[in-house]
Amino acid sequence: VIPFAGGTFMAYEVLDKAWNKPKSEMTPMENFINGCLAAAFAQTFSFPFDTIRKKLQAQSKALAGGGGVDVEFTGMTDAFIQTIRKNGILGLWSGTTANLAKVAPYAGLMFMSFEASKRVCLYMNGYTSSPWKDTPIPGIDQSMKPSELKEFLAKQKKTCLADPRTRLRINTKSIIRLLLIFATLENSKLEFSKFMGDKFLQ
Repeated sequence: VIPFAGGTFMAYEVLDKAWNKPKSEMTPMENFINGCLAAAFAQTFSFPFDTIRKKLQAQSKALAGGGGVDVEFTGMTDAFIQTIRKNGILGLWSGTTANLAKVAPYAGLMFMSFEASKRVCLYMNGYTSSPWKDTPIPGIDQSMKPSELKEFLAKQKKTCLADPRTRLRINTKSIIRLLLIFATLENSKLEFSKFMGDKFLQ
């Protein structure tokens, strides 16, 4: 487990840099591909240890044929030696293809889901400007805890509302919106009156 997990995360970080683009601009498909390749590398690297682990677990002196193990050995090191003697060096990777067909898509989906969930959580907590990209909001300290960020934003809001210039800007925007609404309504009334007048004349 340790060689596979360590190799997966190491390969994933290396592959992130191979795209030659900021991590915030990585697409879900690119994250999926990175996860698949990282798991394929780690699984191929660590599979000999997995092969010997299974032999050690299956070996039994109480069962006929040693528990179905294809070689006889006295320990982990001897299991490596006996497996290579009987099946060659490639015998340590027997069954790798079938295992990769299971592990690679699983890891790809796991990393893609992780990155997508992380972006949504960062956006929901006010750290980023979009749930699709983890681009930080200017002026927001990314090292703050969610509770600290909420307090900071609440203080900023109070400060803005307490500023007369801010209130003036808000009131001005509200007046402009109302004027636009009234203008639209008046225009609609004129068009309706013209339409009814035309109908009456006909």
